[in-house]
Amino acid sequence: MGLVRRRNFGSLDFHDADPLESSDIFAFGLAIFEILVKDRSPDKIATRNSNFDNLPDVRPDFIKRTEWDLLLRMCTPDLVDSTSMPDVVHQLSVLARRDAPMTTRLPHNTPATVEDVSGYEIQTLGMTLEATLHEIEQICDETDCGSLNNVNRPVCDRIMDVYQQLKASPDPVAMDLVENFTLIVLRFYDMLDQRVLGGTSVVASICASGTVAGKNYSFHHDIDMLLRTSSLHNTAPVHNWQTQWKEARRRQSKTLKSCLEEPEPFFRQMSNDIERSEAVALIQFAASTQLGPSTVNKSEDPPLWFIPPYQVQLGRHIADGSFGAVHEGEWLDTDVVVKQVLLDPSDKENWEQFRHEADLWFSLNHPNLIKLYGACHQGRPFFVCEPASRGTLASYLKGKNRRLIWFAISDVALGLQHLHDRGIIHGDLKGNNILVCDNTEGLSTAKLADFGLSIVVNHIEAPANDENGALGAFRWKAPECLLGARPTFASDIYSLGMCIIEAITGQYPWGNTMPDSVVVRNVAEMQSLPPRPECMNDDEWHLVTRMCRYEPHRRIPIGAIINCAFNFTSKKW
Repeated sequence: MGLVRRRNFGSLDFHDADPLESSDIFAFGLAIFEILVKDRSPDKIATRNSNFDNLPDVRPDFIKRTEWDLLLRMCTPDLVDSTSMPDVVHQLSVLARRDAPMTTRLPHNTPATVEDVSGYEIQTLGMTLEATLHEIEQICDETDCGSLNNVNRPVCDRIMDVYQQLKASPDPVAMDLVENFTLIVLRFYDMLDQRVLGGTSVVASICASGTVAGKNYSFHHDIDMLLRTSSLHNTAPVHNWQTQWKEARRRQSKTLKSCLEEPEPFFRQMSNDIERSEAVALIQFAASTQLGPSTVNKSEDPPLWFIPPYQVQLGRHIADGSFGAVHEGEWLDTDVVVKQVLLDPSDKENWEQFRHEADLWFSLNHPNLIKLYGACHQGRPFFVCEPASRGTLASYLKGKNRRLIWFAISDVALGLQHLHDRGIIHGDLKGNNILVCDNTEGLSTAKLADFGLSIVVNHIEAPANDENGALGAFRWKAPECLLGARPTFASDIYSLGMCIIEAITGQYPWGNTMPDSVVVRNVAEMQSLPPRPECMNDDEWHLVTRMCRYEPHRRIPIGAIINCAFNFTSKKW
């Protein structure tokens, strides 16, 4: 990512350690140390330009002992003894939780207990604790994924041992102990039950094994914490998990290495070309991340935006669009939106177009454009992008004052200007393709989404109505596009004018009831604009009419629209 300066590791001892991971952990530890020094050191001036190639011999007073212990393990000169990345992630999360303010606590004067642990209900699932554990065991028994099962089963066995101890208790069990245990059970159940994108081939399972193992590392530590802070016993053999976990990871790494060095035997197990192409992409990604880019032929490097399907978990279904389905999801413990794209497997041109759109979108970085985190161009292709915490622009603006509406419109215009400056036509600008997110300062920002995706789905017929009740996109399209012309910068300007009508009135252009066929006739044949809304003043309507002139060359440029929008934000409404 270029966020940390590359260090000279020539004097460090790698032995059999993974040099990529170990050196990254070393550099990450130094980066954390620099941040702590510059944030906490009492001598701000002296440390402002300090650079560190190693940790000091003595712990500075402003760094806590627990923090120092982690830094020492990350920055040890002998990288064989260096801590693992899963341990770093877990320890950082523990430190973060310790620093976080406690918002709720159980009252000390009202100790709560649970008489029947087996009947304790997990409300989010609508199941008892015993029924949930039974389902977890079934999932682990039915999952026949080789290396994946090697890391899931030990967690399940430890959870079951803790449950049997709680169940066998002669006295009622403290409520907080049951709740803490239930949280671990619920998280593990959610992980097992999550829909992971991608195929189930042996190559996909092998490549995904490290991700699953990293998640389960955290479960093991949480169970350890539960045992240490309660009267529960850790004497059963299942709780000696470290050796077994390391051995499982060693076997997984060995299998992955064999797969990377001699992939053909694994390819022969693929049942079709789609599985094979996905397996090739996964192996290329694993080779570039596990062995380093220098070991992979540059022509075989996966795209910079490539996200392997096993890193993405699908959540709640949000909507269906002309290009496919939209889901909430998680990618590397980050909340995201996943857009699955429908493509004809036999249409190579469409697949190349998907890659082109991913290249284009990934290269864009602007506060008023939805950020693309990555994509996958194999199997069932998908985009992974930032979520819109405030929903669509139209829903967000309901009940808002006119000044805020024009601030949002200026956001949209700035995003469109950025696209146009880079030669990119949005091509599908309408209300539900403008989303609102919270920025880093907690302020709401309007952002353009789905630019270019209309080109990807040329061969897919869009439904006239989606499940959210939105009418066809005819209401936002420029007359020349309704007559068959391809989108242009000028047609984007026209569509933005229709979005302004929608933002101010809260209604679709031409209202919510007029049939699409009548809209097309009014716009393309009659050369008409929607009736002027009563709530729009002369200046606002004049701007819309200049943006939506019938002749494309007579529409005002995006820069003039931005100036008008900013002028409206300073007006007294």
